[in-house]
Amino acid sequence: MHEKVQAEPKRRKRKKLFLLLGLLVLLIVACSIWLVLTYNSGKKIVSGLPETKATQKMTAGQLKKYADKVVDQNNVTIQVYPNVTIDSDGVTGKMWIQNPPVNATGQEASLMTEKGELLYDSGLIEPGYQVSDVKLTKKLAKGKHSGVIAVNFYDLKNKKQVGQTKVDVSITVN
Repeated sequence: MHEKVQAEPKRRKRKKLFLLLGLLVLLIVACSIWLVLTYNSGKKIVSGLPETKATQKMTAGQLKKYADKVVDQNNVTIQVYPNVTIDSDGVTGKMWIQNPPVNATGQEASLMTEKGELLYDSGLIEPGYQVSDVKLTKKLAKGKHSGVIAVNFYDLKNKKQVGQTKVDVSITVN
């Protein structure tokens, strides 16, 4: 009978230990899920390259700046002028984005309102090309507007998206 009394506390200790271990595992799983959702939210990686649209070859002077630089497969340089100017028609204007020839990645730039409404999509901008003339998909009212240029980066060999970034811009309609 004395053995039964001692076995009972051991069972309780084991149950408590298993309960604590179970709660610890559950907590670790919940934290892992939260971290994955937090750090991957809004990131969409897709396959294929965007269509090439109205890009222009950079001028000889612009290309000469990069002539002595070596292409680094691991680095991406973006050049986005943070002021977009739109003519009085509210649709056509200038937006300056260059994909320097030192990049090994293609880029795609999307001009959006601060609420995320798409105003312009550049299509694929290959290294050594730029965008300057734009035609918006929506007419903007005269004045200053806040916007965002989202830049997606594409591995040209594997034809898949490898990254993205956003740049806040000011849109001025004359």
